[in-house]
Amino acid sequence: MPSQVTLTVTEGRFKGQEIIFTERTTCSIGRGDDCNLQLLDLMKQQAKILSIQQALLSAI
Repeated sequence: MPSQVTLTVTEGRFKGQEIIFTERTTCSIGRGDDCNLQLLDLMKQQAKILSIQQALLSAI
């Protein structure tokens, strides 16, 4: 049986959206332009609360 990893958004305007990984892959998460899943920094006028690359997921 093929493996599946599901990433579910639990807060914000994309609440309930799911990203499904069905193959071996990596996914970078953060506010950087090169991230696969880019998070918006809602506090742009204040100190950055998110890293350019906040997390790296690896589905194997």
